[in-house]
Amino acid sequence: MSKDVVMKKTPYFSVIVPMYNVQRYIKLCIDSILNQTFKDFEIIIVDDASTDDSYKICNERYGDNEKVRIIRQEKNQGQGPARNNGIANALGKYIYFLDSDDLIMVDTLEKIHEVAEKTDADVIRAAGYFVTYQDDDKPIEVSKMKKIWDRYNTEGFLKEDKYYRLVEHYHNHGNFTTVWLCCYKREFLKRHSIKFEAIISEDELFTIEIYCYAEKYYVMHNSFYVYRRHSGTTMTNYNYNRIKRAFKAVLTMASKLERALPNVKQFAEDKIKRNIFIERLLSGTIETHIRPFYDKLNDELDSTVNAALLPTFGKSTGQAKYIFDILNSTYKKNYELKRENSRLEDQLKRLNRLIDLYMWENERLENMFNEMTRVKESMTRPFDNLCHESYEHFYNLSRVLLKKNYTDLMERVFRTTVEKIRRKDKIKVAFVTDNAAMWCGDELYNYFAEHERFEATVFLCLNQTELSFGNVQKDFRHGVEQFKSRGINVIGIDNLNTPIEKQDIIIFLRPYLNHYPRAFHLYSLTPDTLLVNIPYSFHVSDWTYVTGTSNTPFNVLWKYFFDTQEHMESYKKSCDIPVKSYYSGYPRLDSFFDKETKFNFEWKMARPDAVKIIYAPHWTIDDRGVKYSTFRYNYKFFYEYAKAHPETSWIIKPHPHLFAAAVTSGLFPSDKAFEEYLKAWDDLPNAKLVTGAYFLDIFATSDGMILDSGSFIGEYQYTHKPMIFLTRETQKFNDLSNELMKVVYRVDGKDLNGIEGLIQKIFIDGKDEMYDERRNFFDKYCNYVKDNGMTASEYIFKTISQELL
Repeated sequence: MSKDVVMKKTPYFSVIVPMYNVQRYIKLCIDSILNQTFKDFEIIIVDDASTDDSYKICNERYGDNEKVRIIRQEKNQGQGPARNNGIANALGKYIYFLDSDDLIMVDTLEKIHEVAEKTDADVIRAAGYFVTYQDDDKPIEVSKMKKIWDRYNTEGFLKEDKYYRLVEHYHNHGNFTTVWLCCYKREFLKRHSIKFEAIISEDELFTIEIYCYAEKYYVMHNSFYVYRRHSGTTMTNYNYNRIKRAFKAVLTMASKLERALPNVKQFAEDKIKRNIFIERLLSGTIETHIRPFYDKLNDELDSTVNAALLPTFGKSTGQAKYIFDILNSTYKKNYELKRENSRLEDQLKRLNRLIDLYMWENERLENMFNEMTRVKESMTRPFDNLCHESYEHFYNLSRVLLKKNYTDLMERVFRTTVEKIRRKDKIKVAFVTDNAAMWCGDELYNYFAEHERFEATVFLCLNQTELSFGNVQKDFRHGVEQFKSRGINVIGIDNLNTPIEKQDIIIFLRPYLNHYPRAFHLYSLTPDTLLVNIPYSFHVSDWTYVTGTSNTPFNVLWKYFFDTQEHMESYKKSCDIPVKSYYSGYPRLDSFFDKETKFNFEWKMARPDAVKIIYAPHWTIDDRGVKYSTFRYNYKFFYEYAKAHPETSWIIKPHPHLFAAAVTSGLFPSDKAFEEYLKAWDDLPNAKLVTGAYFLDIFATSDGMILDSGSFIGEYQYTHKPMIFLTRETQKFNDLSNELMKVVYRVDGKDLNGIEGLIQKIFIDGKDEMYDERRNFFDKYCNYVKDNGMTASEYIFKTISQELL
């Protein structure tokens, strides 16, 4: 007789574990459930036709356990269908999903049960989880776990406004889409027929449906899931089968979203808003799963196929052109494969259906454009009223209006705002950054603070993507104190929901809005506030200026200032929506042009004649972003070298994001371990750790720098001193920085002997053979005072104030 029949009562929880080839991990996973302090549960293991001993292990170890049911699928179908099988066989009041290589803390079900009884919620979600890098079948060591939090920093029900959930919490803030963060009422899933699709990114689609249908969604401010990151976690094989699955995912998501989103009032009433949301989600899926395949096949593009497809799409927008390029590449690949194997004809038909979908998408975009154009042309209300719309509204307009129409519209809006600001007695100016190390320098701030018409404030925000790291929070507090010690009017913000007094001008030092509290996002700001962007670093990487995202303010900027003429011209060529741009120079470096500036810094010297060296490691250890860092290969070497060489004095100046990346990359097991490494530096008689905003004194009093940190390559040029740049093959630079790299000393970041040899030659022996080349480069590209006749701070202040006063 089956266990289904003899079970005495309905369990409170059904814990569903889809399983495929996890013989190393499955015992720890299932045992973590059986050891729960709350005992009213069943375990449903769905074996997805494993080819290793996973099924055998479970049968032998748990086959006689009355709490465990094992379901065997004869054919491998994927994790989504396996979970669906578990749901169909579940008996519990609530369903909890656990991946078979992960585990849960011993009191997980007890904590969820307490909340479920108190709230009767449809969905109960944890706001955090643990990550372990332990890649073996031994019991998890606490020291190898890292707690990760998302942006839910309070406990309670989410707003009943489902649109707010989707746009505010889900899309704009990139909340986790992993289903194992949540516990779901089984009756709720059944009532709305919510299940997993057999597609890539099935978790994301499932999560969006949950947001659309759940009336009572409760967030616990807890962490109890232990996610294992190991060598088998990520798939990067972009073969033809994977691209088929990716296309299927796009088609399925589009279809299901069309059915689910009308359940949200705002999307039901506003089809344009709904279509924009769908477009963003589909774009994210394309970028994640299709774009790598596209890149792989890029060299196989054929002009004949291009010419054949172009009439279908016409003169499309940047986004449509991007989709067109993907289809073009894939279509050609299918054409070649079809000639080689006639069995691919069926796949070609599927691609043709996808092309039909995007023909509909292109028509939809055209309809959106026509609708927005009619709205714009029929607007008879005063522009003063239009200024009360959110910047997100204008960002959406930038996606569908013709470039000229949108530019004309924004110029009229900005003129209205400027006239209003001119009439004010006091003009509030906010400098906004997520890290003190990105500070533009006191000179620009003082221009505004000392003028009778302006009231200047610095808003230093704790980076909302790194909330859980104790050393990041410590660095944030240190930055606030640094500003206060310099007489800066600073407000430190460490909470996502902190309200901000309305400002007339916001000067972003860093344009990444997802790092900031909600008050600085486009949906919270209106054109009553003018937005400005100034350089936060010397731009050296080869990434292009991306204007098509609501997480950056580029599409709605009033003014945009650049560090070099070359970077400004690059922006103008690559951007979708040009804004008023100015070559001002880099305000942080103004002090180097003032001959009366006295730089002072007290170095720790083991010998009075010691050579003073800055060590500045970049943060991209785990290959995110621009992939500069060589830290994992040489961080021990530099410490040991400094320790053994009293003839040198060192400053270690880590990139601000290294405090988090050192742990999330797995290089250090915890915040504490990385802090101990930095403390070991600071304890040396000839070394100091320096963080925060003010480091020009260190630059000016040093003898040289060793780095793999991008911005410092350009900033240190203003000292005219030598630097050793640590290279790796993944580093890529823009045209200007390729020229810059010709005048710096370079060595492979893994070549420890080569690094030691250059330190001896360049810094200790003083054989700087590229001094003249560096000066020539500086005069040609970096001397903005010579080009403009004034410092960057003076230029920016005059440009802004002349229009407002």
